[in-house]
Amino acid sequence: EFENNSFIDSDQGVELAGTYWDFDLATDSDGNGVKDDDYDSFDESPSYTYPELGTYKVSMTVVDTAGQSDSVTQEVEVKETSDPVAAFSVTVEEKTATFKNTSTVDTENGVDIRSYTWDFDTNTDSDGDTIGENDTDASTKNPTFEYADYGNYEALLTIVDTYGKTDSATQTVEIADPIQPLNALFTSVPQANSLSQVVLSADGDEVSFYFSAEGGSEDYSYSIDKNIFYDTNGDAVRDNDNDYTARNSGSWKTPFYTSYGQVVSKLTVTDNETGETDVATLQVVFEGDLGSANLFNATPKQMALLLLSALFTTIFGVSMAFGFKPLPRR
Repeated sequence: EFENNSFIDSDQGVELAGTYWDFDLATDSDGNGVKDDDYDSFDESPSYTYPELGTYKVSMTVVDTAGQSDSVTQEVEVKETSDPVAAFSVTVEEKTATFKNTSTVDTENGVDIRSYTWDFDTNTDSDGDTIGENDTDASTKNPTFEYADYGNYEALLTIVDTYGKTDSATQTVEIADPIQPLNALFTSVPQANSLSQVVLSADGDEVSFYFSAEGGSEDYSYSIDKNIFYDTNGDAVRDNDNDYTARNSGSWKTPFYTSYGQVVSKLTVTDNETGETDVATLQVVFEGDLGSANLFNATPKQMALLLLSALFTTIFGVSMAFGFKPLPRR
């Protein structure tokens, strides 16, 4: 590809009137018997494909609106070069992405990257031609771009080297929402087993519950219901008690007795800014009860059944065939 770098005296009102290219002064392309008077292109900055490798003399003549003309001749060496390889990296801070070109070309043969074309979102048509993946959102080597919304975007880089060879690379740019879903974290000593069961060996053994959270606004409130099958506050709802509350992550040590029967302890974390809540549970069992305790492993689906069971028993006096025993006050 050729680029016209001619100077026109535009201060005097003169403009470029015409550009005439002869891409090979040793070849008579128009068949008039004269090799160096051909007009192979009238474009200001044309492209041309040579049939063979080698060195060619190229002539360019420009004419301005005042009728003045000038010509320049230059040798062009057409080499066998490696194809360019487009590549880039990206770093993100909030909604701003910084792109770094890491493309490679055949520099050993004097090849450079002549142009960069960036399309920061191939699924959006920014130039209005109804085609999303052909936009020119930037043409610098290492641009930055601020995205309007959080989400994943496909960014496209296309490079053109000295010989007009092109290559493209696409990469997903993740603009992550800094507010992640709220996640309640509930652990214990003794440590729970793979079934989320805290196994105690003797009546009155204590459990240290450790509670924290991640995601959300990071402004949390914590509440632990020691046993969702016992109504501590007397409001006829078993699974809404606040037996321990805190504004910061921490721990709570409390004893458990075999007379409690089936026990599921529930941590509720509330995001104080958004109102979002999340729940985590641990079942407390004694070694002699392990044979029947597996029924109460609190997976999310089973936890829902446990909560519904506690609610139905309270409202309707109906048992859902889990064999609950009346629980004494703690």
